[in-house]
Amino acid sequence: GGDALYAIVNNAGCGLNQAGDVSGDNVCNTNMYGPKRVCEAFIPLLQPSGARIVNVGSGAGPGFVNKNPQHRDLLCRWSTTWEQLEALAQTTPWDADAPVSYYGFSKAGLHVFSRVLSQTHPAITTSTVSPGFILTAMTKGWGAKKPPEEGTVSILHCLFDELTGSGFFYGSDAKRSPLHYMRDPGTPSTSATRTTTRDASEHTCIIRMFTSVTCGRVAMTGHEYSRRPGSTCTMYSTCRYK
Repeated sequence: GGDALYAIVNNAGCGLNQAGDVSGDNVCNTNMYGPKRVCEAFIPLLQPSGARIVNVGSGAGPGFVNKNPQHRDLLCRWSTTWEQLEALAQTTPWDADAPVSYYGFSKAGLHVFSRVLSQTHPAITTSTVSPGFILTAMTKGWGAKKPPEEGTVSILHCLFDELTGSGFFYGSDAKRSPLHYMRDPGTPSTSATRTTTRDASEHTCIIRMFTSVTCGRVAMTGHEYSRRPGSTCTMYSTCRYK
């Protein structure tokens, strides 16, 4: 009985300069597996339509992807499964001596989990957000100055504003952001400019990107992209044009 829940917000996390156990395994367990356990427990309690899930990620996720191109395809491909992500996590792909590395991997993994949720639970709008460089126990001594309340901009946007799709990543300014590099707040989002041409004879879609583009519900950034039907998208982004 009782009212159904409207939303789940996974905000708990650990790592970086925080005191306590911030080993790679514990950070990954908290930041990536933790939200999965919460969602498994609470999704059955969400309202049947219009519900939302907001996973608090970090710009460290795209930062990790940018510095580890060998994992870029798996961490940015829309079709990546949880099982594939877990298999990668079990190889401990992070630098054990660099807290930013395993923290970044855990957040990149969380971004993957949000895309998985968007496909397994299409009636729920799922988003991942970056709160920004906020002064917390994790960033103390690293130059962060923004108070925690300034880290709620993208969370509130993804909870209550109209969104164009599910499974996307939003920066601290509540703008759609790429998964393969860290977009600075205030710079163009991944829904900026688009020109599209179609070659009917070869059924090839060519998208020429200036800053970044959105193709339907596809977020892509980079240079010219050409794909024939049946081929695999090689863009390192949340690309649904497959």
